[in-house]
Amino acid sequence: METVATKLESQGKKLQELELLLTGICESKQKIDSINQHLSSLTEIVAAIPKEKKIVHHHRLHKMVWTALASFMIATTTVFLWLNERTKNSSMKETDIKYRYIQLSRDQNSAILLRQADSLYRVNATAFRDNVIDEEQRRQDQLELLRQAAQKETEAEILKQKARAR
Repeated sequence: METVATKLESQGKKLQELELLLTGICESKQKIDSINQHLSSLTEIVAAIPKEKKIVHHHRLHKMVWTALASFMIATTTVFLWLNERTKNSSMKETDIKYRYIQLSRDQNSAILLRQADSLYRVNATAFRDNVIDEEQRRQDQLELLRQAAQKETEAEILKQKARAR
């Protein structure tokens, strides 16, 4: 009988364990049902979202393209500035040689005039430049007036000859 009692006792323990498992399963089933409800509500929300797929293309230049473009612009600017300075330097060399030639000339009047021009330029370069430009304009205007006078004299001579011929 002892074996039957121990077997019954072990069966009772197993039954208790099964009851605990069943209660755990019931609790898990309730949790699963709650999760299913949340999942179904989320599914409804997702289904309500419009399913429009928009593909956006981004066109970007590679960094090497930008680097090459910047290098090209820098090189072009450098070459332009270099050529511009070269032209200026050439003009200055010509002017320098002419200036030195006048200084070395045996004509003292030219040398004196050159020294006076240097002195005036050193005193006030802006005023000197303005005076030179004004004098050039005055002489240009005077030359134009003389040309017009010569043309009118020629026209007058032609008219005189026509008058004598009649």
